[in-house]
Amino acid sequence: MSESLSPTPPRFLGLPLHGSGPGWRLGAAFVAGSLAVRGLPPHQEIPGLVVAFAALLLLIQGVGWRLAAACGFLFGLAYFSFGCSWLLTSLHGYGLLPLPVALAMLIGLGAVLALYPALFAGLLARLQPPPSALPLLVPALWVLSEELRAVLFTGFPWNQVGYAWHDLPWVVQSADLGGVGLLSGLTLFLAACLTLLVWPDRRAFPLRQRVIWGLTGVLLLGALAGYGRWRLADLEEKLSRQTFGKPVMTALVQGAIPQHDKWNSEFGGDHFRLHLELTKSLKPPVDLTIWGETALAFQPEYYPSRLDQLDEMARWLKGGLLTGAPMVQYVNRKPYAVYNSLLLFTGTPGDTPRYDKHHLVPFGEYIPLRRWAFGDFKKFTHGTKDFSPGPGPRVVSWAGGNLGPLICYEAIFPEEVRHLALQGAQFLVHVTNDAWFGPSAKEQHLAMARLRAIENRLSLARVANTGISVVFDPLGRVILELPQEVRLARQVSMPIGPGHSLFVTMPEWGRLLFWSLLGVLGLLQVWRGRKRGSIASRS
Repeated sequence: MSESLSPTPPRFLGLPLHGSGPGWRLGAAFVAGSLAVRGLPPHQEIPGLVVAFAALLLLIQGVGWRLAAACGFLFGLAYFSFGCSWLLTSLHGYGLLPLPVALAMLIGLGAVLALYPALFAGLLARLQPPPSALPLLVPALWVLSEELRAVLFTGFPWNQVGYAWHDLPWVVQSADLGGVGLLSGLTLFLAACLTLLVWPDRRAFPLRQRVIWGLTGVLLLGALAGYGRWRLADLEEKLSRQTFGKPVMTALVQGAIPQHDKWNSEFGGDHFRLHLELTKSLKPPVDLTIWGETALAFQPEYYPSRLDQLDEMARWLKGGLLTGAPMVQYVNRKPYAVYNSLLLFTGTPGDTPRYDKHHLVPFGEYIPLRRWAFGDFKKFTHGTKDFSPGPGPRVVSWAGGNLGPLICYEAIFPEEVRHLALQGAQFLVHVTNDAWFGPSAKEQHLAMARLRAIENRLSLARVANTGISVVFDPLGRVILELPQEVRLARQVSMPIGPGHSLFVTMPEWGRLLFWSLLGVLGLLQVWRGRKRGSIASRS
């Protein structure tokens, strides 16, 4: 008998997953996608996330690829629309778009991102794999779809499934092996195993095989947790002995400037003085003091006296002072290019290393394909001129060491942060202004920053204008966190991590090859199942 997907009406946890027509499946897929959102920060309801994906796998069982793709699309539409609902704050609250327009744009984004789950589900149904192939094909296809989403159209790898594990200290340590993609693959593997446990056709998939796959899922989860427990103990002991270098005394300065006041020119001087006063509350020596993204909400070259004050402050701190600022490059006294930059004041006038953000936010910092766009499109953020991208991921070096700079959006791209580690970054610095977005975005963005620390085994200091400002050690543990919406400056000794994790040393194509090979093994199972079915039909 063939082991291929059976047309037997599927049941999940005793409930029928079928109705009088495809509409029931489509509705159930949307509900499952809504449930999956609860697995993301700030909720991290991982059992519900696994159940949601298992439901999707059962819903596309025994149906044509078109209906399966439609189920995947509606699953993704719910997952991404609800998961990115914080965009309404920036589009409607700060962008001042009418609420119906903002909702339409949110759903439009969700629909574009839903094409990836649609591709995943459609391919899976088109292959008609036997049950035993699901634990191989499902994680491989999903992770490869996430990798595709991270690069197409400048990439948008927000809410990858693996971030659900960010707050589970044992399991999340395995990110130093394969990045957040490994955790996404783990989630989909567990969902496939759960699907096999409740597989509707008992004749096609006997109890013994169900139990084997169920135990395999438990064993894999246990193995990764065991690795994480060992890694935590090993690195904790080495960090306590300062094996990898002398800790960096690091200070976070959180200005908590209301977004509607931030770019008001009348308050620029007041906000600057506020940051200076907060910094004055620190206790020197401080190796590195960090202000937030565009904490200097003015063009620094117009205010040389303020730049002198920053150098004077750096000398008082006996270290470097890093701050965000908009930088303008002029040609013949006319604006030529505007950059979202970081400036590192070292106490020596003229010695100010600079980093320009290279991965810009579409529609927030620039309008894609502007020269071919019709009408006068405006960004949703302050200013009418598009930002220009910097040259790429680049370490900033000074007497205090090598820091890997990340501005806002850049922290969500694992491969780009990996390039900073390869360039010799000793720690990571992430500045952002999440005041533009709703509360859930802050938690989601924080989870991504935590994963970057674990993947690269480097400490990460993060300053957000209104929060969440935090310092992670190389194990992803919080060693300092400032309360949100509070004007505050605090300092902490930040350890130097080992770097050179497997995630860093293995090239990106190596991870893609792993998931591709896993998919090939699944395809071999499909071929064997069809061959077995062909022999059975002839007999």
